[in-house]
Amino acid sequence: MLEIENVMETLIGLSEEKYGSLEKIYEFTKEQTTAIDDENIELLNDFIDKKQIEINSIKALDIKFEKIVDDIKVVYGIKELKELNVCTEEVKRIQYIVDMIMKKVKQIHDIELKNSESLSKKKNAVESKIKDLKKGKKVVSNYGYNNLQNPVYFDKNR
Repeated sequence: MLEIENVMETLIGLSEEKYGSLEKIYEFTKEQTTAIDDENIELLNDFIDKKQIEINSIKALDIKFEKIVDDIKVVYGIKELKELNVCTEEVKRIQYIVDMIMKKVKQIHDIELKNSESLSKKKNAVESKIKDLKKGKKVVSNYGYNNLQNPVYFDKNR
């Protein structure tokens, strides 16, 4: 029984570590909003890099977590962790942390959607300005060039 309790504590630790990484991603995502508003692409890229480090960490944690859970399922002949008849308090704690993780993921997702929309609007505005500049440049260059090619002189003596 002691071994399963240690295993469950390991699962709790992995879950808490994942939640901590998600908290960091959440903060980076909020900071990305400011970087987008300030049109600071360099800072935006820094936050993307920092988030990727945390995502890689989460992937490693998930692999460890899933392996342990799969082993528990095989040993105890269960399909889900909540079916486990031992360490019920630990199972409840894991489920609670998993619920917190899911809520945090949703919060991150919601901010990511807003950031994506904001970035898309800014991109479209810049593209529109570039298009207008190209049109204006073409009009100005054609107007000025034609006038220099065909000068018009007025005869004041007549």
